Amino acid sequence: MLISNYQSRIERTLLKTKLILQFLREESWSDVVVLKMITGLSSSGIYKTINQMQSQGLIEIYKIFELQSRVIGITQLGILASFDDENDFIPFKHFEISKFKTLLASHHLGLQRARLNAMNANWTNWKLGKHLQINWGNKPDAMVINTSGEKIAVELERTIKTRKRYEKIFSIYLQACSRNDLDFIDYVCLDNVFAHRLEKLFNSIRQIPVAGKRVTISQKHRDRIRIYCINNWPN
Repeated sequence: MLISNYQSRIERTLLKTKLILQFLREESWSDVVVLKMITGLSSSGIYKTINQMQSQGLIEIYKIFELQSRVIGITQLGILASFDDENDFIPFKHFEISKFKTLLASHHLGLQRARLNAMNANWTNWKLGKHLQINWGNKPDAMVINTSGEKIAVELERTIKTRKRYEKIFSIYLQACSRNDLDFIDYVCLDNVFAHRLEKLFNSIRQIPVAGKRVTISQKHRDRIRIYCINNWPN
């Protein structure tokens, strides 16, 4: 029984390690809160796990004073270890603290929360915008496929852009919808107040620029563009 329990603990640790590495190879870095959500580990469990991973050279842990938090970044060795023997290696960039941008950290972590929500809803094929091979003129923060097989562009919105900028973005996305490259555009906000304000702005948009002309959009176009609070996305 003792051997069985020991083997079970080893297998569980390896599984949690692989989950973290597979997540970080695409995201580059995360924090303890998100990694706890991914693994289901307790606070003591996640710290024990990441400290062990750091000692193995799979990750690096940095204390970011401005965030009052730790950043966990994947190393090149960690990227290699994230692939099973039967899987082909796909190159990803390892985390470099010199390129870390504190101002973008909240957006990065918010998008990771959205990704976990999508995973929990059985949505698949999540890809960050930087990994998308598209040439639309604007890349979404991420793309994902829902349980109906529909292609969803995800925008994590934390600040308000100008109305003119939204008109241009809507034009790009709605044209992608007309080409069947996209089905819906989901704007995900971190709180309900911001989501409500964004909805009011979106509802005021009546026309978008297309090929140098102003084109009026109808309700069927508006239905493609949806706004959510992150706590209710996807519902």
